[in-house]
Amino acid sequence: MSGYFPWEIIVEILHRQTHKSLVKCTSVYKVWRSIITDSAFISDHFQRTINSLENRDNTLILLRQSPSFSEVQYLRFDDGLLSEFSPMEFPFVGRSEYCFSRIVSTCNGLVCLVDELETCACTFILWNPSIRKWWALQIYLSFDLGDGVFGEIMLPQSLTPLRNGDVSILTGGELLGVAHKTRQLVFSVWEMEEYGVVESWTKVLTFSSAHLLRGIPRVLAFRRSREVVLEGGEGVLLSVDLRTRVIRDLRVTGKGHSSVDDYVESLFLLNKTVDVMSY
Repeated sequence: MSGYFPWEIIVEILHRQTHKSLVKCTSVYKVWRSIITDSAFISDHFQRTINSLENRDNTLILLRQSPSFSEVQYLRFDDGLLSEFSPMEFPFVGRSEYCFSRIVSTCNGLVCLVDELETCACTFILWNPSIRKWWALQIYLSFDLGDGVFGEIMLPQSLTPLRNGDVSILTGGELLGVAHKTRQLVFSVWEMEEYGVVESWTKVLTFSSAHLLRGIPRVLAFRRSREVVLEGGEGVLLSVDLRTRVIRDLRVTGKGHSSVDDYVESLFLLNKTVDVMSY
C-alpha cells in the first residue's frame, strides 16, 4: 500500500483512526505495525486525543465502585448524565495472584493498580484498557529521607489550623481543590484558581447534609463542566453545578464505595512486548 500513497499520507490516515482500529491495523501490514508502534506516533496520537477533548462531549471518566471486596469499572462520557461509553473488562478477575488489586489512579490512558496484601513486596500493575494490555511490576519500595524532597501546597487559611473535621483532595481535568467536612456535617469545597498560589484558594460551594435527602454525602471529584460529583446515601451519585448550585441526580446506581477519575484513551504499552500481557 505504501507504493500508492506517500508515507506522510499513510501516517495521517492512521492518526485519524480510533485506538481499537489501530490495534487491529497492527496485524494487517508490517509497515502499518512499524508506524503505529513507533514511540513518536504513539505520543503524537495521544496529543491529538488530548486536543480533541476541547469538545467536552468526548471527555471520559473512569467510574469505579467497590461492592463487597471486588471492583467494578465503567467508562462513561463526562456529559450531563454520565452516559456509558463502553463496558470495561477487568482482566484480573479470577487471577489469584492479583485478587487484591485496586485502582490507585489514572494517567495518560494508563490505570495504576496496587495489591492490598500487607507484604513488603508490592505488585504494581499498569493497565491500558483501550488496547487490552497490562504490565505487572513486582518491586520493593523504599524512600530515602536524607535525599527525598517534598513539595507543599498550603490549605486555605480559614482551614488552618485544622481542628474541626477533615479534608480530602479533589481533582478533575485541570482543576485542583479540597473538600472540608466539619463534625456538624457542613461541607465546603475550595478551588485553587492558580496552581501553587495559596492566595488563589476560593470557596466555591458550601452546603450541609440537610440539603440532601439521601444521607450524608461524600465529595468525590471535580468535573470539566465545573460541577462537583457527590456520593449520597445508598451510593447514589449526584452532581452540583458550582454556578447555579443546582443538584442533579446522575441516575447512576451505587454499588458500594465509589470514586471518579479522568480517563483519556491512549496507545501507551502497545510498543512494549516484554512481560506485557494481553487479554
